[in-house]
Amino acid sequence: IQFTMEVDDDRLNFLDVTLIINNNKIEFDWYHKLTFSGRYLNFLSHHPISQKRGTIAGLVGI
Repeated sequence: IQFTMEVDDDRLNFLDVTLIINNNKIEFDWYHKLTFSGRYLNFLSHHPISQKRGTIAGLVGI
């Protein structure tokens, strides 16, 4: 596998992980798109229970 890396900040976004080279060590962080707000569906809202369960399942990777 061949990767192209941005030289200016030593980061590589791959799937849902950001690989960071810092002091010759590889560090990992979660990758989020620029539009990620960190907000999720309120469980007390009036959405169908299937949507609420789907939100939780998406967060835990089921």
